[in-house]
Amino acid sequence: ISLEWIQEVVRLGRARNYFSEGDTIDIEFDGEVIQHDIIGIDAEKLVDKSLEHSITIQMHDLVMEERPFDTTGDYGSNVWETSELRKYLQSEEFRERYKKLIPYLTKVVKENNSGDDTEDLFFLLSADEVDPKKTPYKYYEDVTNRQKKNADGETDYHRLRSAGRGDSCVTWCVYSSGGVYSGGGGAGWALRCAPACTIA
Repeated sequence: ISLEWIQEVVRLGRARNYFSEGDTIDIEFDGEVIQHDIIGIDAEKLVDKSLEHSITIQMHDLVMEERPFDTTGDYGSNVWETSELRKYLQSEEFRERYKKLIPYLTKVVKENNSGDDTEDLFFLLSADEVDPKKTPYKYYEDVTNRQKKNADGETDYHRLRSAGRGDSCVTWCVYSSGGVYSGGGGAGWALRCAPACTIA
């Protein structure tokens, strides 16, 4: 399945004729083909108002290197809007790692529990977005889908973009068990993450 064909189907509003949440798409990242999950169909607020339909995809496993969320100040900041991790995910360097996918992506508006809303091409999910009762993504109505494996094939914890409660230097994380916790990840710590993006 080509990315051109996927985009065409999405723009015609026919994605559900061919795809369901939980289906996988193989996409090249860093020169290797890796699995991505379709986590949502027409689930995003798109920046480009001329576009009506979308599918949201996310890395199935934790193939990226560990990176800190933010290292400013003594302990780092948990504000997604200004974080070093967000800046990296929007950078030309990161886009180069996904260069074959970039032409088919669009920016989306993300609500954040600290700082302003952001317009992101690549983003981490929030604590609400992986909560079965609050998520806009049908994929995350099944809590077992929160578990992700690292390069060694072991379930591992990974970072969300939401700021932890009562502390300016911690973020929410998904633990290896699939549980979601506030305060599990210091902003300055190097942890894994599973970026998502939107084809439209």
